[in-house]
Amino acid sequence: MTSDQKKRIVIGMVVVTVVAVVAVRFALRYAASTVVTVPGKIVEFDPVARTATFEFIRPKTGEVTRLSGDVPEDCEIQIDGRPAGLADVKVGDAATITARVTEGNRAWPLKVKVRRAMSPGSGPAAAPASSPASQ
Repeated sequence: MTSDQKKRIVIGMVVVTVVAVVAVRFALRYAASTVVTVPGKIVEFDPVARTATFEFIRPKTGEVTRLSGDVPEDCEIQIDGRPAGLADVKVGDAATITARVTEGNRAWPLKVKVRRAMSPGSGPAAAPASSPASQ
């Protein structure tokens, strides 16, 4: 075996080891995460950097919690049930987020459903009509 062949074998082993370490770290991070779906609101948003912060109330404790993360290219975004783009999302939007969350409250959104349109009956009550007898 020539010294050139030995160098190639050593370089190949180093590359395989580095790839294996990166794969294991990714798998451990992925395994330590949980997929959650929660309603709340978008409190920070940067469409250029593709980052967002989402605030919601934990149902069991009532604690206000913030999740921040990068919004991946394949994240499904809807506004009032219609497909939308990331640039259509606004700070203050009420939304339901489905995300993969790690222990450090780092989130990777899988789906964002923004609610802007008022559904029938959800707006302010109409003023009662005046009756002819009261005029």
